[in-house]
Amino acid sequence: MKKNILTLCLLLMFSSIYPHNNSEDELVNQYRDYLSNLRNDFNNLDIAITKFNELFNNATQSEKDYGFNFFYEKYLAIIENFNNKIFETGKSEFNLDALYELGQDYKGEYNNSMKQKGISKKDFEFYKKLVRFSLKFDMDEQGTTFLTLGNNQFIKKNFNSFLSDEIYNYYSQLINEKANPASRDAGLRIPEKELVDRMIKWENIYKSVKMDFAKEKAKDMFFIYFDNLFYGMDNTPTFDYVRNKLETGFKNAYFYLVNNYPSSVTSNIFKDYLNILKKNDFKKTSAIENFINNQTAKKITLISGSDITKNDESNKEEEVYFVAVEEQPEPIGGIQGIQSRIVYPEIAKRTGVQGRVFVKAFVNENGDVAKVELIKGVGAGCDEAAMDAVKQTKFKPGKQRGKSVKVQVAIPLVFK
Repeated sequence: MKKNILTLCLLLMFSSIYPHNNSEDELVNQYRDYLSNLRNDFNNLDIAITKFNELFNNATQSEKDYGFNFFYEKYLAIIENFNNKIFETGKSEFNLDALYELGQDYKGEYNNSMKQKGISKKDFEFYKKLVRFSLKFDMDEQGTTFLTLGNNQFIKKNFNSFLSDEIYNYYSQLINEKANPASRDAGLRIPEKELVDRMIKWENIYKSVKMDFAKEKAKDMFFIYFDNLFYGMDNTPTFDYVRNKLETGFKNAYFYLVNNYPSSVTSNIFKDYLNILKKNDFKKTSAIENFINNQTAKKITLISGSDITKNDESNKEEEVYFVAVEEQPEPIGGIQGIQSRIVYPEIAKRTGVQGRVFVKAFVNENGDVAKVELIKGVGAGCDEAAMDAVKQTKFKPGKQRGKSVKVQVAIPLVFK
């Protein structure tokens, strides 16, 4: 399917942007409204920057940081609008494939060689504009050329003096990871050790930022890399499909984490995991699967602690459900039974959205699912379909000291 990989990229690119809704911040709201009236066109980026300078030159640091969030949304919306036109029409007024081959680092002038490659002067002028905006062309496995972020230099040049250090670092990391995605086509594009480095960076960003939208996004990014380290991906599994043994890249990444980042909130988890892996000769067993699922279920408290919950009532409700017990709840019919109840949303099929959805099930003493929560999703209706399937599942209750108890468990479900 032509849109498959690009759709996944866009879902990641445009997810988890949290607007500031404080009605008291009139300056921020004024800028938001101004941007909403600008067409999603590249020519309006310079206009948006000029307005930002005008409004926020003497603003508070908080106003500058929140105001930039709306500029960033506009920046992404313009990219999305350009890509959507390509998908809808299947063509562009520019030779995108030739510009993709030119790369992002060309510094010379227009010449005959370009002309021979099918790049017109009009194409080249457009290319120079995109480079100035730190954008680049990429190509998916189906041969579709699309526009994406290239680096953070455009943001650095125009906004570095306005933004607080923590927000500047947050956006720099976010943009650079968009420019160099960790995965493509359900497989890793970076070394496993870099998954560790990125996870630690987002852990540290979470601890440093105070803005709600940045804190939430940092937490989401941390969880993505945490899950990738435990589960791998369909085309880059943690355990070899034939030998069922831990892949060397992930094994080295785990040791790299505990040796180089001992103060990370994940260090002790992976120390315990390595001990269990050693006892099982680094082969995937039920004990290892239980360990992974338990960590996924309680990971939400890793970097945020109790502040993740919204009120005291929800805290009380969480406390009565165990995370790890002697006998974990088991779905009657197994995971495959849950998979068989999933109705794959049509919109997900059409756009090629796929991946692994993690649902937390709160299983009571009778084996009934009292409620579910989404741990990690892929969107396009898949999250809701997965939660509905888990809700309909009857479990063998979890037990502690021979007694049935309430337990929360993580259920991984695959859409492909």
